[in-house]
Amino acid sequence: MNELDLLRHWHPEPDVVANPDEPERARVLLTDAIASEDLAVVTTVRSAPRCFAGRALVAGVLTVAVGLGLFVVANRAVDDRISRIKRVTLPAGSLDSSPLQMPMTILVVGSDSRAFVSTPEQAQAFGSPQAVDGKRADTMMLVRVTKHETIVRSIPRDLVVSDGKGAMIQLNALLDRGPAPLIDAITANLGVTIDHYVQVDFPSFIKVVDAVGGVPVEVPSRVRDAFSGLALEATGCTTLDGDQALAMVRSRHLEAWDGSRWTDASGRSDLDRIDRQQRFLSALAAHARKVVGDDPTKAVELSDRVVSSLTVDSRMSKQLILSLVARFVRDGTDGLSFATVPVMASPTNPNRLALSAPGTDIFAPSPAAPAPSSSTVRSGSSNALVPLGTAC
Repeated sequence: MNELDLLRHWHPEPDVVANPDEPERARVLLTDAIASEDLAVVTTVRSAPRCFAGRALVAGVLTVAVGLGLFVVANRAVDDRISRIKRVTLPAGSLDSSPLQMPMTILVVGSDSRAFVSTPEQAQAFGSPQAVDGKRADTMMLVRVTKHETIVRSIPRDLVVSDGKGAMIQLNALLDRGPAPLIDAITANLGVTIDHYVQVDFPSFIKVVDAVGGVPVEVPSRVRDAFSGLALEATGCTTLDGDQALAMVRSRHLEAWDGSRWTDASGRSDLDRIDRQQRFLSALAAHARKVVGDDPTKAVELSDRVVSSLTVDSRMSKQLILSLVARFVRDGTDGLSFATVPVMASPTNPNRLALSAPGTDIFAPSPAAPAPSSSTVRSGSSNALVPLGTAC
């Protein structure tokens, strides 16, 4: 085997799609070739030192070449993945600023659309598109990204706002009209300009959690929610898979076992649910950082799985997508903070919420930490409150 034969194994022709197995095959072939001295780099007999030096030089050159080849293959794979990301084109004026301007604000929406349901099992778990038609913003988060920190502000799904046409509407229902009306309503009512839009659906969320091998969180007592499908019997530090995590972050009717009966553990409904969502996302970020460690290969693999699960606006570039995912994977909870936009009970409907301080900067430092969820129990000798979903 000569150098050209070896290079052909990892360097496909320009018009041939790279085989994802080629990088590993290249490594094996290179290792075997060097070990067996099967690199035909000379046609004349040379002294041992000179032969060794020649082989070492060729091995070095090939190592660099293979490294560059792997970069090309990896870059092609990344380009291919990003090209397959679902994109949504928004009307001119919906989004603000240039693609890479800092700081930037990203609206992250968790859609409850059942359009993905195609099997009886999925219909039983989530409901069919016929039973639960349309789509709503099950979760809404404004993410402010600066050079040094990431600030997350959750927007309750029960928030009632002006639709801009003289009527009041529950904010999350606007997603059924498309992302643009939702963005416009948030901009008008919260005074926040939005630079980019990211949407995650139920299967995407499950995929991201499973990509890190599940997320370990504290489960202070047996908990259940017949509406979201949550049923956790094990207590203490428990690793939730994607299905369990989705059921927990969607839970609005949480019940906890107090040792003799089931009790209401979501007295604040959506606000308690937001607390659990924020704790879980913090645990997810910390666990992703732990899984990746300092291994760039794992970082690429995890980033690839996260990226392939997103729907983004058409202006979001490859560079921005990769930098945002890399920050999440690399930094974990460093520089990450959560809070909820200030709300109060709606004056016209006690089951809905209204902004309590319209016109204020929602990204300003929160004056106090949010109240703990009612789904807490006293745990261990410290007798401390341990909220459901806390990282462990």
